[in-house]
Amino acid sequence: MDPMLGLVGVAKLLFGILVGVVGITIASRVATRLAGFSSIDDGLRAGNSAIGVVVAGSILSMAILVQHAVRGTFGALDLLMRVSQSVGSVFWVFAYAAAHVAAALGVGVALLVIGSRAFIRMTPEVDEVSEIRDGNLASALVLAAVLVALALLAQQGVETMLNGLLPLPRLGRDGMIAPG
Repeated sequence: MDPMLGLVGVAKLLFGILVGVVGITIASRVATRLAGFSSIDDGLRAGNSAIGVVVAGSILSMAILVQHAVRGTFGALDLLMRVSQSVGSVFWVFAYAAAHVAAALGVGVALLVIGSRAFIRMTPEVDEVSEIRDGNLASALVLAAVLVALALLAQQGVETMLNGLLPLPRLGRDGMIAPG
């Protein structure tokens, strides 16, 4: 039985839930604003399936982009547990992780805005925002697909960009001793 490992597991669980809640909240608010609603409640109360599809695509896009921030934090914590078991070290990893997640969420918001603007420019004859506001499911599905596709394509770039933000503990050098 390893109580420190159990504590780290609980911390990882809470961190993942917190990042998920924050990411979902930000993605749904950005998508709702881009669709011209004051809140998601207005669109859902009106029975607007189109806004639901756009919000779902936004949430999925944000999750794709932010997952590396969570995985990177967990990887750094796992390495830290092998090198040092001090609570102070764990605190600093989570402090850096907050910056990591904030950067990933910022990129996610930028991607949602850029994706929706690109979608609007794809069809200049159609006012997509008013179409989605009016419940046009076809427009909403295409916008959601554009957002998810952009997130999938940008994911590796975001991952590489964020890799340097978490301080990984220094490990000893591997050495090979020649026989004899």
